[in-house]
Amino acid sequence: HLLHQDDAEKYSAFFEGGLVDIEHVCPKNWSNVDGWTQEEHESLANTIGNLIPLERAINIQLSNSSFRKKKTGEALRHGIKPYSASLSPEANELAMNTSDTWLPADVTTRTEKKIAILSDFFRVDTMNRDKS
Repeated sequence: HLLHQDDAEKYSAFFEGGLVDIEHVCPKNWSNVDGWTQEEHESLANTIGNLIPLERAINIQLSNSSFRKKKTGEALRHGIKPYSASLSPEANELAMNTSDTWLPADVTTRTEKKIAILSDFFRVDTMNRDKS
């Protein structure tokens, strides 16, 4: 399975909650956020390591905010919710990140983890089909 039972239950509750968007942790509009170069942004902004499912309302509110603001809610207008207010397990995980910056290396590491999970999933699935 792609998810442990606890995670599957969290995601089920999250997706049943309403409209879900795909959030760019580092905003999709480059503006030298957290010191990214334009080249790094072009190559990493739309990779799986920089994307999380997030409630549409929170995603719209956070817009192109920095990672620190998305994570902590610091300096956001009143009423705007940070990642920690989301039902998304991935947003909650990022809210607990000890760094206040989201760097290209973070995206690369997260991409590698996601690819490993997907690779393991599909390898197991392929092996099960061969036994049938």
